[in-house]
Amino acid sequence: MLRPLSPGSQLHLEACLTTVAEAIEVLSKTCSSMGQIASSLATYSNSYVYKGKIRSLQDAASTTAGHAALLLGDVVAVCGRKASGSADGILGQAEKLQQDLVAIQGQLDSAIEQLQLGAAAQASCSESAPVNPQLTQQQKQLASTAALDNCLRSIGATYAALLGRSYKESAATAAQFLLDASAISKGWSEAAAAESSAAAGAVLGNAIGAGAVATKVLKLGDCAMKRLRNGDVYKGRYHGCRKNGDGSYFFTNGDVYEGDFKDDRMSGSGVYSFSPEGRYVGDWFNAAYEGHGSETFSRGSTYHGQYAGGLRTGWGVCRFYNGDYYEGYWGLGVRDGCGMQQCMDDSNFVGEYKKGKRHGYGVYSFPNGDQYLGEYVDDIPQGSGIYLFASGQKYQGNWDKGKKHGWSIYTVETGQQWAGSWVEGKPQWVHPLTQQDGQHEAQDAPAEVKDNLSSAFAACKNAQEAGKLALAKLTGHWDSAGEVQQNLTGALSGATQASARAQAARQRAQVLAARLDAAAMLVQSSRSAQMKLVTSQLNSVKLVSDGGSKRADSVDQQGNAIAG
Repeated sequence: MLRPLSPGSQLHLEACLTTVAEAIEVLSKTCSSMGQIASSLATYSNSYVYKGKIRSLQDAASTTAGHAALLLGDVVAVCGRKASGSADGILGQAEKLQQDLVAIQGQLDSAIEQLQLGAAAQASCSESAPVNPQLTQQQKQLASTAALDNCLRSIGATYAALLGRSYKESAATAAQFLLDASAISKGWSEAAAAESSAAAGAVLGNAIGAGAVATKVLKLGDCAMKRLRNGDVYKGRYHGCRKNGDGSYFFTNGDVYEGDFKDDRMSGSGVYSFSPEGRYVGDWFNAAYEGHGSETFSRGSTYHGQYAGGLRTGWGVCRFYNGDYYEGYWGLGVRDGCGMQQCMDDSNFVGEYKKGKRHGYGVYSFPNGDQYLGEYVDDIPQGSGIYLFASGQKYQGNWDKGKKHGWSIYTVETGQQWAGSWVEGKPQWVHPLTQQDGQHEAQDAPAEVKDNLSSAFAACKNAQEAGKLALAKLTGHWDSAGEVQQNLTGALSGATQASARAQAARQRAQVLAARLDAAAMLVQSSRSAQMKLVTSQLNSVKLVSDGGSKRADSVDQQGNAIAG
């Protein structure tokens, strides 16, 4: 027993199709941009910032295509749950868009492969070569993710609305069924108490005896639709009086889980939809994210990777709602370990993180072409490091709380070097050097000057060592055969496989829930017919009773008249 597609639902499904069609158009343009990037990589100066933007572009495009496919899949599923013929027009459009999306996905895979080959062919950076020549305007335009990020936000909002509408309908079916069962039984009980005639009592007794009693469960084999004590509703399989196997769990706050259960816990594979923020798709253990999976939020942020104990732990990639992109290691839900973050303002950091902050050695590239290589503490430069200006100037020395502070060697555009001492970003003492090999200008300089120069050279050496360690983090991150990229590839592959398992489990749970809904509507229809029959019989009994009373009154009146 299926309901027809309502006008409101049709308008919403049409909005979903429009969103997907716009995403396909943007993806087509993105494939063209990727082709231009791949063909021009050999002619551009090597830039790790450009690599970061390209990687972010790949992630945005792949995620957009994947989310569009999921949205279309749900549109088709909704159409399949409606009465035959009522959703044929929407279904035809969705299937056509699915074909278009498959074609675009093929183009996208080919474009990404070209990009990977082009990036591998580029010469690696060396310490002597600039690692961050400023991006050209064309590079920025070709690798821009703004349009894709807008698509992700649109798909996220549309998908959340679609899920919310579908879940409300399913929850309403269960709520109405369980409510009607209770209301019918209560109504009949009250009627039985009010009616004193034997005929009425017999009618109600037969109806109640036929099974019209209050219930919180609809059973169908080893499956059941059940309202729990806390008000939540479960539709799925039971084994040993516990939720086991495929099932759908509807929380009173609007959240829904569809997937595998084990001993009353979400365990295995499944999809958890947060109302209305987003969803998690992947592996579960003991009611927590565990293994591999993906998170998607309606504002556009996404994560694909590893989990432990319900938190992002291990290797993974995250796209933030503002368009920033991070790939690397996570610990207890935050960036922790080696990673790379590419920001929308074209700044980039590659290096070490601790508890969500830059901490350790790393390379920060600024949008204007400046660069810092060295130590970080609590998200800011601290210790020893090198600052390379896009103009050619260079600071090698000590840092404190993000500012040049302490001894250093400063080089200007002409190559002239100065030893100096800085306080909170400003030079307090400077001394010119006459040779590039680090020797100070006079052997007979005052002792104080010699001590200062010695401190400056020592600070410069420490900064150079810190710079080497930071650069090693940078090059190590981008090494295609290195540990970082191999681990990221494995985590993303695991997340893709986990998502496929979770979607399959969700589909099984939805099929089962649809069967229970159909059974509930059938029972509800039967109850309605039975209630009408009982009401009709009660009215007949009442009419007969009223007629007998009237005849008795007439006889009494006639007797009184004769006696008078």
